Amino acid sequence: MNPPMISQTLRDQIAAQLRREIACGRLTDGEELTQERVSAALAVSRIPVREAFLQLESEGVLRRLPNRHVQVVGSTPQRQRQGLEFLSTVECEIVRLNPDGPNYSLLEQQLILCRRALEAGDLESLYRCDDQFHLALGHGLNHPAILQFHAVGRRGLLEAAVAPLPGETILTLNEAILAACQQDREALCRQIQRYYLAYTEVEYP
Repeated sequence: MNPPMISQTLRDQIAAQLRREIACGRLTDGEELTQERVSAALAVSRIPVREAFLQLESEGVLRRLPNRHVQVVGSTPQRQRQGLEFLSTVECEIVRLNPDGPNYSLLEQQLILCRRALEAGDLESLYRCDDQFHLALGHGLNHPAILQFHAVGRRGLLEAAVAPLPGETILTLNEAILAACQQDREALCRQIQRYYLAYTEVEYP
């Protein structure tokens, strides 16, 4: 494992690193991990590692064992597709439940930030803006538990299950989602489904 880059909290960075290791197969399905092993490999203390383990358990990426170790729940093509289809369904239901529909202005602002990040070659910012764009689809829905479920699902599934989409593809798909906001909700859901389907077509080199 390579040491994590400094970004967000140390717990979040360790969790993201472990998701990548699982996604590309360096940590395999059923493999056991310990806090000591991960903290030594990443040169960090055990406390943020324990917090990262708890985060990944809540996302279904790790499974706790009776011996206080954790076990990797590896990604398979079937699990990837099922998870992405489920996440697509959750996002579409958020759109349907939102009484006033998506906030076009807010989505447009996030899309502008995505475009600027892509033009600057800042992929980390682009992926962060992409995440905020999709979370903004729930703006106005007064149901914190559903919105939290959506946010955790995106973080877990997109980082652990698949490789990132190319920046240009993200921008094109999100532009189509924004355009569909001016049509009906079913048209919007079709574009959301296209976005998640695209993730099933990319592979790690």
